[in-house]
Amino acid sequence: MSSAGNTRYNILQNAVEEGKAALKRAMDNDLPPLTYAGSHPSHLSTPAATPPPIFSSFDELLVDYSFNSSLGRGVVLTSNLGRRELGRYGIRGSSGVLDVRIFDMQYNPISVGGLNANQQRWLPPSLILSQISASAGTNPSAINPEEAPSGLFASSNAGVYLIRATLTVEGRQEPSVLDTAVIQSNNTVAP
Repeated sequence: MSSAGNTRYNILQNAVEEGKAALKRAMDNDLPPLTYAGSHPSHLSTPAATPPPIFSSFDELLVDYSFNSSLGRGVVLTSNLGRRELGRYGIRGSSGVLDVRIFDMQYNPISVGGLNANQQRWLPPSLILSQISASAGTNPSAINPEEAPSGLFASSNAGVYLIRATLTVEGRQEPSVLDTAVIQSNNTVAP
């Protein structure tokens, strides 16, 4: 059992590394931080009177970026594995799916209050990078959105992302999952 667990971990770790590389390539194109659909780099600096968006699924937090034109937004790879390929890894099963997705972790936790328990279980944690003001040029730091003092703005050149690799083998109820959180900046620095 230990060997099978190590094998799954190694497969998932390699997949996460592919996700990190894809995110870095995207951000090296001098893009603003990648965010979920409908948000923008300053989406956290909206006035308190403006209600945050309400999500119906944790998948709404997938970054709004196409890493592969044949896959949906936020999906780095989806690979179907056959019996032979699984067997090479010492995993029993006739088929499996390896999937890598990237989520934006900079969201207001109020936005997910209506999700059911199963959906909330798969949520990436909320972690917001900020700078003191949009023009301060300070390095971003983590803040709790519920305790954010006035004058804080979302970082203009960095984002916080959850890279999630899942391996689902036919006949198994639960996929094997490896989550890795990263802070990634682009090549430009806000003036």
